[in-house]
Amino acid sequence: MQKILIVDDSEINREILAAMLEKTYEIDMAKDGQGAIEILEKKWETYQIVLLDLNMPVINGYEVLKVMEEKQWLDSLPVICISAETSEASIGKAYELGATDYFTRPFDTAVVLRRVHNTIALYAKASSSLHDAMEMLSGIFYRIIKINLSTDTYRTLKNISDDFRSPLDGIKSISQRLRQYGEEYVHEEDQEAFLEFCDSENLRKNFSEEDTERISMSYRCRNGQEFRWVSMEIIKSTEYAKDNEVVVLYLRDINTDYLKQLDMVLSRSKGSVGMVNVNVTDGTCKSGSSSLKNLELQEEDRTLDQYINRISTSIPQEDGRRSFTENFSRKHMLDSFEKGHTVIQENYPVYSTENHRPQLYRVTAEMVRNSFSGQIEAILYFTDITGKYLAEKNVNVVNGLALGCDTEALKGTIAGGGRCIGILPAGLDDILPKSNQKLADEIVMKDGCLISEYPVGTPVKKYQYVRRDRLQSGLSDGVLIVEAEEQSGTMHTVEFAQNQYKRIACYYHKLVELSSGNRKLEEAGQISVIEDKKRLEEFVEAGMKEQTYEQLTLF
Repeated sequence: MQKILIVDDSEINREILAAMLEKTYEIDMAKDGQGAIEILEKKWETYQIVLLDLNMPVINGYEVLKVMEEKQWLDSLPVICISAETSEASIGKAYELGATDYFTRPFDTAVVLRRVHNTIALYAKASSSLHDAMEMLSGIFYRIIKINLSTDTYRTLKNISDDFRSPLDGIKSISQRLRQYGEEYVHEEDQEAFLEFCDSENLRKNFSEEDTERISMSYRCRNGQEFRWVSMEIIKSTEYAKDNEVVVLYLRDINTDYLKQLDMVLSRSKGSVGMVNVNVTDGTCKSGSSSLKNLELQEEDRTLDQYINRISTSIPQEDGRRSFTENFSRKHMLDSFEKGHTVIQENYPVYSTENHRPQLYRVTAEMVRNSFSGQIEAILYFTDITGKYLAEKNVNVVNGLALGCDTEALKGTIAGGGRCIGILPAGLDDILPKSNQKLADEIVMKDGCLISEYPVGTPVKKYQYVRRDRLQSGLSDGVLIVEAEEQSGTMHTVEFAQNQYKRIACYYHKLVELSSGNRKLEEAGQISVIEDKKRLEEFVEAGMKEQTYEQLTLF
C-alpha cells in the first residue's frame, strides 16, 4: 500500500484527511514541521506524497519545503500544500519553493482523493522515465550525480563504484565531497586541474553563460592498485535557473573505451581468413568463423588452449608449434595484458587443407577489457601474408598469373602495398587465365605492370608458356619454389634460373615428400631449403643486397 505523510499542527485537520485517505493509503502523521523533517530524514523514500500545512509553529511549511529542496527530496517526492489562505502571494511562494499542488480548507473528499491520486500517478510516471533513462545509460556511465550549485548539495542517481559513496560523516556539500574525492582518488598529477575544474564557484561561473551547456575533463582515478583514465562530463539540466542552478555530473571509464577499441580491432581484422572471439579471463572461445576448414572453431574446442593446440598441428615445424602454443595460451595472454601488452602478433607457416599448400599467416590476438563486465576479451585472427610478407620487405613479386600460388602471392603483395609484375604467354590483350582479368587490372592500378614479348593479337601457343618462364626468373633476384613436380612448368623456371645464376630456394613443408621436383632439387643440393621464418628472412635479405653492374664497351 502506498504511503502518505500528513503534516499539520491541527489534530482535527490531520484526522479529517486521514479519514478521507486511509482506505486507499497507509497514513503517517507529524504535528509540526520539525517532526516532519525528522521523519523524512529516516525514511523519505518510503512515501509517495506529503500533505503539508503551511502555517505551523516552530518550523512552518515554507521552511520544510526549503529543507526538502536542499536535500533534493522534492526530485521524487511530491508535496501538496494545505492552507486556509487563498492569496496569490501565498500560493505563488509555495510553488516557487517546489510544491506540486495547493488546496485550501475546508476539504472536499472527492477533490482531495482525485488530486492526491493524480499527483502520485504523475510522479510515478516521471520516476519510471528516469529509471528507464538510467537503465539506458547504465552501459555508458558508472556514476550519475544531480547537483544543485545554488545550495551546494547533490543526490546520487547512479553509482556502481565505491570511490564516491557517501562517507559515515554524511557530507552533503558537493564542493566538500568533490574535494575529498579528488584528494583521495585522483592522481597527484591531475589533482590541481581536477579541483579547479570542480570548484563550485568556477562551475557556477561557467554555467552562468547562456551558451554553455556542458563542460568536461579527463583525469586518472585510482582503482585498486592502478590508475585508470576517467571522463567527467557536467551538463546543464533542463531545470536550471538563475536561483536553481541544477546540473548533472556523469562519469565513465575511458581507460579501455571498450566498444571503440572493439570496433577498431574488428576493422583491422577485416580480410582475415579466420577469426575467433575469446574470453581470455575464463579461457573460453565464444564464437568464430573462417574461410579455411582447419582454422574453424569446432565443437571440441571448448577452451582457448584446446583451440590453439589443435591449430598448432597444422604448423610444419616442431619449434613453430611450440612457439605458437606458448604465445597464444591463456596464461601468456593474461600475463601480457597484465604487463600492458594488449597485442600479441607472430608469423607462422600453416599447412592449409583447402589448397594443400603451406601459407604464411600472421596470427594476431588483440585484447581489450570489457568495461561492463571487467573481463579481458580478445579477437584472435589469421591473415594470409604469403605475398604481403614480401611486400612489407619492399620485395616486388614476379610470376605468370597462374592459378594457385601465383594468384595468392599477387593478391597478398597488393594487399601489403607491394608491387607486382605479371608475365604473359600471349599478347597484352589476352589475359590468361581469364579468371585473373580483374587481378591483372589491379596490378596495373597499383603501380605494377604486365609484360609480354608478343605483339597484341598474338594467339597463345604451348611453347610460349615455357618461354615465359625464362622471363620470370630473368627479371627476379631470387626464385622461391612452393611446390613442384619433376615434369612441371615450375621446373622449367628452375632450369632457367640455374642458367641465369639466380638464387633458388624451396619451402619445406609436409608436401615435400609428395613433390618429386622439390625432392629432386633438395637431394641434389641445388637449392636452399627454407625450414622456418628465420631462413626465409635470410633468403629475402640476401636477395635485397645492392647489386652492382659494370658496362663493357667494345669498339
